[in-house]
Amino acid sequence: MRRSALILGCAALIIGCGDDDDNPVAPEVAKAELVGTWLLIASTDLTQQKLSEAERIWTIEQDGTLISTFRVDDVSLRATGTWSVSAGTLLATFEFDGETLTLSGTFTIEDNLLKIDADDGSRVTYERQ
Repeated sequence: MRRSALILGCAALIIGCGDDDDNPVAPEVAKAELVGTWLLIASTDLTQQKLSEAERIWTIEQDGTLISTFRVDDVSLRATGTWSVSAGTLLATFEFDGETLTLSGTFTIEDNLLKIDADDGSRVTYERQ
């Protein structure tokens, strides 16, 4: 169950996102701005109750390393992987429990918020920590 929750948390972050022509981010700027720690604060796929039950955190490192952490009470699950930015698209690949999960999509960063819009109409928002 925790493994499923971690994968759902990762998948909720970026799911085949579409174009965001209203607020494009230059790849070289976005890459530098992405580095840091991000806490999931909103998702159209998760209720506010589900968001408050667990922390979903991304740690994006300058060297291209990405750590996704899912915390419930005193239990913490981590998936490690890589990230890159190309032409305003974020690509993240995770390794968890012997499985690979690849996620990509367009994004914006504004006022310390990382917003990702998915093709299915869902949106996730992470706040810089």
